Amino acid sequence: MKALLLVNPASGREKVNKLVKVAKRKFEEKKYHLDVYFSKCAGDLTEKALKWAGDYDTYIVCGGDGTINEVVNGVMQSDVRPNIAVMPVGTVNDISHILGMSRNIGKNLDVIFNNKPIPTDINKINDHYFVYVSGAGYLTEVSYEADRLEKKKYGSLAYLKTGIKGLKKKPFFTAKIECNGEVYIEQVSLLLILSANQFGGMRLPFFAPQGKLNDSLVDIRVFSGRNIWLIFRLVMFILLLGRKQYKQYHVATSKATITPLDTDNVKWNADGELVATGKIKLEVIPSAINFYVNPKRVKKLY
Repeated sequence: MKALLLVNPASGREKVNKLVKVAKRKFEEKKYHLDVYFSKCAGDLTEKALKWAGDYDTYIVCGGDGTINEVVNGVMQSDVRPNIAVMPVGTVNDISHILGMSRNIGKNLDVIFNNKPIPTDINKINDHYFVYVSGAGYLTEVSYEADRLEKKKYGSLAYLKTGIKGLKKKPFFTAKIECNGEVYIEQVSLLLILSANQFGGMRLPFFAPQGKLNDSLVDIRVFSGRNIWLIFRLVMFILLLGRKQYKQYHVATSKATITPLDTDNVKWNADGELVATGKIKLEVIPSAINFYVNPKRVKKLY
């Protein structure tokens, strides 16, 4: 194995240094090759993941969801795509939780050393790729509006604080959704696009019970209503573990075009980052990247 450890140092210097030290020792014991690269700025890992894709068979990503998203966007631009393993460090690690990769460095390395990576779908909004979640409207702005210093200090509480502030904004727009040969007009307060049954650190096993990470589909769910009615819908969404509610729009699809009809200022979030504004084209790229997955999670996910 020839691997490159791609590190986001902003995820926590002490934790990162420990991870790098342990990883180097474990790779030496296995007589495998490991190089290490520390990100210099936002977007750096996308550039480097593309540049070095032909030099390594595996990228090990040390960081949160945003760091993984950077690497994925580099790999997807390459004709040669290294396998990806995740080492969670940071405030939000939905992708690592989905894949069953814990914060235990040794256990994660065992997954890499003792298992084969699994072909996994990657999703695309316009020109940007994402792994598991995208959306627009209430809540989806939380992750990129939350202050980075607060995220580092308070973790998930920073997102909660920003989410409470977001109640005052009450985003609301009309969207035309074109998919599966049908056209739908929906009033939107929140629109979620998920390829896995997890969002914002919450497990949602009934969001798409049959959904898999290699089924070439994503699920789109629309939440409508304002004020108390919207809050009620969201609370029930959490309490019901993602179950569809009465008269709620939900569809599984491999492609979709979503057009806001009454505003051009709808912001789209993907894997926790702002990626687009206005009209989007959504597409699933089947089995695009091989990910290392905890074997205990494989049956549920694939």
